[in-house]
Amino acid sequence: MYPQHESLPQATAVKNSLPKLVHLYGQYEKSSIELSRIAAEAEKFTIRVPLVGAFSSGKTTLVNALIGEKLFAVEVNPETALPVELTYAPKIQFIGYTPDGQTQNLSHEAVRAQQFSSLLPNGWLEARLPAGHLQAISQLTLVDMPGWDSGIDQHSRAIDSYLYRSLAYCLVVSADEGNLRDSLRAFVSELAVRKMPAIVVITKSDKKPQEDVDAVQKQVTLEVTKILGQPPLGVVQISARKNQIQSFVELLLSLQTRVGERYSAAIVTPLLRDMAGLQKRLETLANQENLNEEQLNAQRKVLETEMQQFADRVQMETQSLDAQLGPAASKIIHRIESSLLAQVESLAAQAINGADIKGPIGTTVRLAVSEGIQEEFAPKLQRYFDRIEQDLPEVLSIDTTLDLSGDGLEKTDSLKINTSGIQQVITSILPLILTKITGPIGLVVGGIISLFVSLFGGASSKEDPAAKAESVKNQIINKVIPDVKNQIDLTLRQQLKKQIEEAKEQIIAATELQNQQHKQTLDQLEEELKKGREEFEKMRSKYLADLQELESIKTDLSEVIIS
Repeated sequence: MYPQHESLPQATAVKNSLPKLVHLYGQYEKSSIELSRIAAEAEKFTIRVPLVGAFSSGKTTLVNALIGEKLFAVEVNPETALPVELTYAPKIQFIGYTPDGQTQNLSHEAVRAQQFSSLLPNGWLEARLPAGHLQAISQLTLVDMPGWDSGIDQHSRAIDSYLYRSLAYCLVVSADEGNLRDSLRAFVSELAVRKMPAIVVITKSDKKPQEDVDAVQKQVTLEVTKILGQPPLGVVQISARKNQIQSFVELLLSLQTRVGERYSAAIVTPLLRDMAGLQKRLETLANQENLNEEQLNAQRKVLETEMQQFADRVQMETQSLDAQLGPAASKIIHRIESSLLAQVESLAAQAINGADIKGPIGTTVRLAVSEGIQEEFAPKLQRYFDRIEQDLPEVLSIDTTLDLSGDGLEKTDSLKINTSGIQQVITSILPLILTKITGPIGLVVGGIISLFVSLFGGASSKEDPAAKAESVKNQIINKVIPDVKNQIDLTLRQQLKKQIEEAKEQIIAATELQNQQHKQTLDQLEEELKKGREEFEKMRSKYLADLQELESIKTDLSEVIIS
């Protein structure tokens, strides 16, 4: 457990419970895979607050002010920028992470010189620093994301890599900007779909009169509130250049009070779910229902029948969901088309001016897909899980919570199903789908750029501006949008079908594993009953004692949960 977690009652309860649970699991041959995963997650648990803003927003200057050193360059090439995770530690340490999971220690001088070539293009840096401000917010990890002008790839990484490990996003807007840029507005729209809160920092407050800064704050707050559907969790003005950042630190301190809630959801609740399997095993071995051999055989037969019925129901419900997949995907694709058509004028103007339209198109597609999945696919998937749960054998349980655990920018391409009660999972599926979509967009739009060059380069550059604009709009309408639709359509259908199939397979695998474990427990109980009443009562006493210890652990953990 990190030292910064010692003040969390939830972390203390987990730390005290784990050795007892390891002993109990070992005694009863309970699989400790999930327990080991939870223990590892608890050890490295941290909540991130990504900072996003344009290159000129003053974001990195703010970070340097927080750590008390001009460590990170404020003038950064978008092509060489990478996320930097900042956390408190007693000693300075810089660790670089490559996309394939390799790590490397970097020197202070290398970081100051921004020597990150070995980590590019998709790596990140972890900076552990003994800075006073970081110590005050030691339960948080700040993430300095590359400037928003980096394009759709950085947009995707900021959402897909950090959303499920973040408490809130920090939107950094310069007083010089006056309002949200279009790219940042699109990003906030996607946060709204994911129901992720935000805080707002207005930087460079010393460069304008106070009434002008107040006007900027009011405008940005109104824009963020309108898009998110709720006000920011906090809005502050700072001047990092003059080291006037205390209001930002206090805002982060207020966020830190929510860490216990996230720890409960990420660590304590999954631990309690995993303990339920051992509790069921102990209750069965203690024979609390006083079953005899004949009744045990009858229970086996009932379970076998229920398992077959359950497998049939899963297959039937999966086929039903598959049949609904096509219409749902078509509606999502239509949403993409409508969103892109609404931006034809803007896209054409950017293309004529030589701008890369991959970013705006990618952002629009991501948002349309996110909204479409929420509206068209989520209700169908939830009904699928609900109907399956209704036919689950009584002695078994499943949980369709997607396991996206991990650290930094690690991703997983598939869902992992735990074993407990059904929960809404659709917001966790989105990254698995969206990460597959940005690639096809880049391929399609990249091919169109050369077409624009051939159309409007050389002699064609003398073409009448109005005719040129009309020609570009026609190309976007008749070439770009149809090609994007076709590519995304194929990818979207493949990914939705993949998630359905994996959900079915893992539900069947999870229930079959529990079924086998329950049958083994019944076999063990039958063998122990054959040893006679006196011998069995000795075993029962031990089972009841261990059950009582497990209940005590469960009580301790339940008391610290913040929901």
